[in-house]
Amino acid sequence: MTKKYDVEFKKQLVHAYIQGKSYPQLEKEYGVAKSTISGWVKNTAKNANILLNHNQIILMPKRSMILIKKLLNWKRRTFKKKAAAFFAKELE
Repeated sequence: MTKKYDVEFKKQLVHAYIQGKSYPQLEKEYGVAKSTISGWVKNTAKNANILLNHNQIILMPKRSMILIKKLLNWKRRTFKKKAAAFFAKELE
């Protein structure tokens, strides 16, 4: 059965995370799974145009977020192509 949490409670935990508390600390203190809190943080970041990068929180304009996401997708695709070519060469 899925638990329902009120919006203010979610905001409180997201704010605590942004202020520097870790997921394990929040899980222990509030009794909410790390994966649940992580999902709330990611949804909040997505809706508020916040970039979460290696525990750095960066607020930026929506247009910049779109460009960064496109760049990251391009990098992933390029890496996959290079990796596939490398391993194909190794198999020959």
